[in-house]
Amino acid sequence: MSLEDAKSWGQLAAWVSAAAFFLFKLGSGYLIGSTSLRLSCVRSKSTAEKDYVSVVAIVKRGSGSTLVLHDVKARVTYAGGIPDFRSLPESERLPASAETETRLASAVRLRSVKVAELLTVAYSERDSEKPLLNLAPGDEMQFATVYEVDQTKPYIVEVAVVGKSLGSWKRSQWRASDISLPRVT
Repeated sequence: MSLEDAKSWGQLAAWVSAAAFFLFKLGSGYLIGSTSLRLSCVRSKSTAEKDYVSVVAIVKRGSGSTLVLHDVKARVTYAGGIPDFRSLPESERLPASAETETRLASAVRLRSVKVAELLTVAYSERDSEKPLLNLAPGDEMQFATVYEVDQTKPYIVEVAVVGKSLGSWKRSQWRASDISLPRVT
């Protein structure tokens, strides 16, 4: 083998190694960009037997590409039983009338309407052509809802976000949870 052949084989090995490394990083999600989810819950009095639990989820996009949000939901469940250190507490769903699973307000793109050369937002209509929201790198969005719950019981509050980076085939999911304890009166 000549010196020129060895150089060619070395360059080929370097290119193949670099391509394999890039594909590994791409497949593992390294190049997708970071996203964080924060959850805030506040409990306040509603009636003599009920409390309101307000739920606010903040999704922040780090670096990388734009994130396309597919779904943002919250759920409140009664936290019954005493948890042991190996598992989460058992939970039971609230009655259906309490709407325990909710698509968070502002989680869909609203339709824009042109009125006298100005674009205005139509709160009562979703955008049927582009229903999904985009979250640009460095941007954040806040989503909120409110539940009415029994004031004497503790509740588990969960939020789940599903999205995909623009141009990516992989979907990602972020989850956050909090405990809403009865207020001390």
